[in-house]
Amino acid sequence: MVTKTGSASSPRTYNCAQLCGYVGETVEVRYLPRHQRAVELFRHRHPVGRTRRSTADDAYRLLRAIANTAVADNLILRSPCQVKGAGQVRSPERPIASVAEVTKAVEVMPERYRLAILLMAWCQLRRGEVLALQRRHVDELHKTVRVDQAWAVSYSGQVTMGPPKTAAGVRTLTVPAHIVPALQEHLDRWVGPSRDAWLFGTSTGTAISPRNFERAWAKARLLAGRPDLHLHDLRHSGLTWSAATGATTAELMRRGGHASPRAALRYQHATQDRDRALADALADLATGQVLAFPGRKTV
Repeated sequence: MVTKTGSASSPRTYNCAQLCGYVGETVEVRYLPRHQRAVELFRHRHPVGRTRRSTADDAYRLLRAIANTAVADNLILRSPCQVKGAGQVRSPERPIASVAEVTKAVEVMPERYRLAILLMAWCQLRRGEVLALQRRHVDELHKTVRVDQAWAVSYSGQVTMGPPKTAAGVRTLTVPAHIVPALQEHLDRWVGPSRDAWLFGTSTGTAISPRNFERAWAKARLLAGRPDLHLHDLRHSGLTWSAATGATTAELMRRGGHASPRAALRYQHATQDRDRALADALADLATGQVLAFPGRKTV
């Protein structure tokens, strides 16, 4: 097995068959495939339904990095990874929920977990981050939520507590005013007095498992009429809403806990409402209603 260091919530582990294109060879990673054809077959030999396209791309990039290192160390003369376009990220566009759809989903969630959906959408928290919140993370005076830990689920299904996905994931977020009442009511009704009491616990006081929370969400999204909406899409939608309000890339990075601008930019989608606002602004310009520009004198 070969492990690539990744996020706490999604460690990347590949076997040699994945790295060599399922050609049926047993090799150690330090011995790269001898034949170019082994690599060329990589993108065409993954059994349908067994390996996701993104997993194949990740595995190929890791293999290419290993080969390039071997070339740099003079272990081989030329990298065998020459397949054009292999390893490029082609993730499908994630769905975006409307504010009304999120509101509907909140209404059909079990009351104990409604605030979690609100925080994922309006504070753009990851699933592992929101389920790891404890009373001590909430500042009721300043209306903020502190993120400094997260639950992570390995491919084997093991659940562990650790730091957020990236160092940038450690952050303090202001809770939007319209959900502050829901936050206060939740604390009074569902959270114990201890500083370490889980914000989203079970009736026995233990933290709800990510799997059980997913089950509750699976029912809610069906009732809300959005069976295609995954939990992460709530965060995705919230960041898209933030971008539509005019948030800068730096602001999106901080809000979302992103370590790079590239990660934040993927959330800057053009929404229909924002497109209509731009169209209206252009119409105003054409009709002469917009006469002044920043830094210029009005004519």
